[in-house]
Amino acid sequence: MNPLFETEGVRYDRQLFEARAIYPGHPVTIAWAIVNVYDNLDEALTQTEHGFPHALGNGSIPGAGGCVYNGLQFLVYLRDGMPSDEALAMADRMWADCDSQKAGGYSVHKEGHDPEKYKERWRKGQEQADSFKERLVAKLATWPLKAVPASEGATP
Repeated sequence: MNPLFETEGVRYDRQLFEARAIYPGHPVTIAWAIVNVYDNLDEALTQTEHGFPHALGNGSIPGAGGCVYNGLQFLVYLRDGMPSDEALAMADRMWADCDSQKAGGYSVHKEGHDPEKYKERWRKGQEQADSFKERLVAKLATWPLKAVPASEGATP
């Protein structure tokens, strides 16, 4: 793992995203953080003593817990052979479905609910993720989605 992220945490959020990551986190935005913080996907998925992936508890990975899982799942789909255009489209659907924000949010019938706030959050998060898609796909061409086995030169 990049030692700067391990020790400095959220401060680097602005360096990765040129602003703050839009909460609760588009899978592409979260994946962008993961590939910049971890050396490979296996490291991000390593279970902690509490049984959840390391990336979930890392302060350098922005986003709500379920959205961090979505970012990890996006990377797992790519590791398992899903074409990048399909995985990116799936990530966009995950983001739209998060809190049903593209449709105006879950609590549309509650007094005081402002569906436009949810739609605006969806739009800003989608724009942010769109700005990283090409860079993410390019980085994934060299970032190991699978750890290199020790027999192929990796250190144990």
